[in-house]
Amino acid sequence: MHDEKLVALVAGVIGVWTVSVLILLVTLRLTLHVCVGISTAMVLIFLVALRRATLRFCASVRPFHILKTDQIDCEIRPPSDGVWHVLAFIWRVFGSGRLYQAFLRWLNRKYLHWDTRFEDLGQNAATEVLSYCRTYGVQVEPWVWEKSAGEYTTMNEWFTRKSSRTSSSTSATWASRSTSSTWSIRATSCTSRLQTTTATTHRLRARW
Repeated sequence: MHDEKLVALVAGVIGVWTVSVLILLVTLRLTLHVCVGISTAMVLIFLVALRRATLRFCASVRPFHILKTDQIDCEIRPPSDGVWHVLAFIWRVFGSGRLYQAFLRWLNRKYLHWDTRFEDLGQNAATEVLSYCRTYGVQVEPWVWEKSAGEYTTMNEWFTRKSSRTSSSTSATWASRSTSSTWSIRATSCTSRLQTTTATTHRLRARW
């Protein structure tokens, strides 16, 4: 699915670049080389801005406190998801009409099959589960869930998984994961954010 998203993004960029070249040729009547150069520069500027906005969005997560283990952790937002969030919901490049609705249907269609058995979809359960773990940083080593990766029959069953009774891990949610993140995002640590928030709260209370 992530490869498909990447292909769609690349195709979209190429499409925008091609259209911009044609518009410059028709409206400004410049030479082809000049139009290609201008369009390429515009696309590069757009991609740099998109990368920065995506990393900023992926890093803008709030820390949460795991009561059972007394640990502070943060949600993982993979850039493969973040880039589409930026385009659709922050920059709103798809607007709010039919194009936007078509984009949402394309983006969310995979969830329509989360109750369908892996074998009926021609998928390997262990492969799909471990791929999800790599994408969202779910703990794999040691394996703390009640079933092995290959024993889950649907993605929804994996999504609502429970931790093993012999494990000290917390009850599982999609955000339950190891402290070693698959994605390296430039962000302040969760602990320092929580400490900053707590200190600010204390100062406000003292002021009042």
